[in-house]
Amino acid sequence: MAEKVLTISVAAYNVADYLKQTLESCLALSYKDFEVLIVNDGSSDTTAQIAADYEKHYPDIFKLVSKENGGYGSTVNTALEVAQGKYFKLLDGDDWFDTDGLESLLSVLRDNDVDLVLTPYVRQEEGVGTKIVDQAEGIEERIWDFDECPIPWRISMHSMAYRTALVRESGLRLEEHCVYTDTDYITEPLHRVHTVYVSHTPVYQYRIGREGQSMERAGRIRHRGEMESLIYRMLKRWPSLENTNTTAERVCRAWLIDDIVGHLQLLYSMDASDQIKDEILRFTEYVRTAAPALYRDTLKHSQWAFLFDKGGARGYKAVSAAYHAFLAVKDALKR
Repeated sequence: MAEKVLTISVAAYNVADYLKQTLESCLALSYKDFEVLIVNDGSSDTTAQIAADYEKHYPDIFKLVSKENGGYGSTVNTALEVAQGKYFKLLDGDDWFDTDGLESLLSVLRDNDVDLVLTPYVRQEEGVGTKIVDQAEGIEERIWDFDECPIPWRISMHSMAYRTALVRESGLRLEEHCVYTDTDYITEPLHRVHTVYVSHTPVYQYRIGREGQSMERAGRIRHRGEMESLIYRMLKRWPSLENTNTTAERVCRAWLIDDIVGHLQLLYSMDASDQIKDEILRFTEYVRTAAPALYRDTLKHSQWAFLFDKGGARGYKAVSAAYHAFLAVKDALKR
């Protein structure tokens, strides 16, 4: 059997309404040297039946792997255990690929030998429209030494195709029954990357705005403890990257600052209470102690975090009220 150049890991939990579009998008026309692992995470709808039908009709491409529910991270762990592809790419069961873009990616993977390939993705926001996100915009399309590649900000999992062996060698094991683990997937193996191919052909089509997604505000509030845990895990890895002057440090720093600021702003947006105040105090004290320089940089990126830091517990209600007023004005201007 010819070597598979790519494994696509499809996280599939109760996505029967979307899965056909997802799997159809993986039927690239010219290349067959890839596999699609559909990891059914204990779905209670017809997800498994749909996946089994594609496995039956395209046995050289699709493989159904059914397991008990363990959350997103568990689907990635399962796929990594059985993946046969030289490269590994994630695809959520309610998203899809641009099929021509997938063909382009497969061509790049067949013709080059690198640790990571970066491609643009498209935000498909329901009721709003589409937007191409090219996180390597302006960077020449070619193979780069990773530490010489001028990536300006954080990388998204939607853009990435890792060398499978590199991810395995990193010892990556994502948390189960936990959201936001894609950030661990992005950042934990990153320090092992030496070469990267930059492409400007979009592949991933990222659906946002669907009811129930973890990135909705209600979902973010419900899962805020898991976001806090993610940040703590990243902070534990941070000392090994800090001051290394590497692209991995720059990208992970960007993720940490964004996530810390986003988490604090979510807490400020909630109704003021002693419980939320204590959450903010505990969280900020942890970050300040674990990574003092990073915490100072975080304050430069958020005036609200800066104001809370200056006012402390006594200024919490004033900062919360000001932030609520700011959000109200912001929403009014959108109308």
